Amino acid sequence: MDLFGEEPAPAKEEKIETVDMSTEEVENISHPREGKECLGHEGVQTQLFELFQNERPPHALIFAGPQGIGKSCMAYQLARFLLSQEGSEEKASRLITSGAHPDLLSIERAIDPVKGKQKASLDVAQVRKVAPFLRRTAAEGGWRVVIVDDSDTMNRNAQNALLKILEEPPNKALLVLVTHRVGALIPTIRSRCRVVPFQPLSDEVMRQLLQKTGHDLTPDEQDTLIQLAQGSFGKAQNYYEEGALETLGKILGALERYPNWDWPAIHAWADELSRPGQEAAFQAYQELMQLVWQNLVMTKARGGVTPGKPLDMEAFAALLQNSSLEQLSKICENLQEHFETVQRANLDKRQGVLGSFSLMKTA
Repeated sequence: MDLFGEEPAPAKEEKIETVDMSTEEVENISHPREGKECLGHEGVQTQLFELFQNERPPHALIFAGPQGIGKSCMAYQLARFLLSQEGSEEKASRLITSGAHPDLLSIERAIDPVKGKQKASLDVAQVRKVAPFLRRTAAEGGWRVVIVDDSDTMNRNAQNALLKILEEPPNKALLVLVTHRVGALIPTIRSRCRVVPFQPLSDEVMRQLLQKTGHDLTPDEQDTLIQLAQGSFGKAQNYYEEGALETLGKILGALERYPNWDWPAIHAWADELSRPGQEAAFQAYQELMQLVWQNLVMTKARGGVTPGKPLDMEAFAALLQNSSLEQLSKICENLQEHFETVQRANLDKRQGVLGSFSLMKTA
């Protein structure tokens, strides 16, 4: 849910190249295979475990839902359940946690040796490891499990590499595709898998998870971070790590003078966000700026005259009073098109910031 309790608009699934800060595995946070519980998805876990106690369990699952909510964690929990049926549960759990279980194959985006970060997509070479792994005899005599994380980043060749194994699935073999945009998977894959939908985490669960991290947050900061993350703990963690609360404060401080911008301060901020190593901070700026205006549009559409926290500023109240819904919506559209152009054409981030402020006017 957004800052005002509204459900966010569905993401545009076809834009696979879009960079998203909210990964399932967050920097400085343990790998999903190390998780011992999946808060907020207890109902899904119960249903999955019951499903695999039936006589004819599925051979392939798609875990679908927003990024950073715990889908990968649940995939490893299911692997623990299946791989402990032929032996010691403690041994299976220990091997999975260490990444050494012989009957579990994890496929993830490779690390770019130059940039030192995960690549934007899954390589076909990695995906081709799935078929021979699932066809071999299980080391423990039971299930063989493959977890493909970020499966929506596979190109057509990589997805086609999975089709043969899905058409002729081996006995007691399970393929779990973790996806944030189920529409990015080709129809022939979707039709051969059972889709398991995951919902964004509740505010209560988000609060529990944030408290477990030990972050030094005031109650107001915690609430703001939860509202910004919209049910994604991964996104909340990344926002925290990248100083999104400070970024939001700067945005609100700048917008408080709307439409009479403090251009020297904006130029200095644009210089800062365009420096090397500030890619994630610039991404946060884009996301938060659009989120602010989207919520102003929603407030106007609902007939509101005063935005709720953290947008409860006189400048926004005046803007809502003096602007039409059409004018505010146009600003949102212009900002979205502007940031998409900056990203797609790899334009100068400094101009990306300066240009966004030039677009924010209702007349």
